[in-house]
Amino acid sequence: MKKIILLSFLFCIGLISNAQHCPFDGATVIVIKVVDKKGRPVTKLKQPFQLVEVDNPEADSCSFSAGLFQKDFLPSKKGIMNRYPGSWETWSQRFKDCSLFGSGCYALVLSMAEDKCMISQGNDYRYRLRNYMIRYTTRKSKTVQEIPVTEGNRYSLCTGAGSWCRIKPVTIVIE
Repeated sequence: MKKIILLSFLFCIGLISNAQHCPFDGATVIVIKVVDKKGRPVTKLKQPFQLVEVDNPEADSCSFSAGLFQKDFLPSKKGIMNRYPGSWETWSQRFKDCSLFGSGCYALVLSMAEDKCMISQGNDYRYRLRNYMIRYTTRKSKTVQEIPVTEGNRYSLCTGAGSWCRIKPVTIVIE
């Protein structure tokens, strides 16, 4: 009987310890590739590229990330690999040759609360996918450009979802 209890206990410990299978659980990434009119990567941005939340009348009710979200894109290596020095840096090295880390690529990592508005309902949450636009201002004409972010432009960083080489940047051609 003691052996069965001990084995059951060890089995439960094994299940609990495997619950988080990668350091990127819950993280979603959006990647852009900025190129000039000739298709050459732009490695130094003169204007910021921002991810801006739109069309969320419940933004102030979002738990853990209240209000309309707005954040600048960073060079991919800084925005992903160096996000948490040590842990993410070490794990992400296996994907360093993927296109999302290429020249002219910029990334923004969203937590689960930034990707989905989590609205408290008693002891649970209602999840609502947040709507985003990539926004930037053109240098010459000073006009604001907006590109919608679709579900197909959002990628889970969890390695259980597949290799990061599956992540395709949104290409943006600037003046």
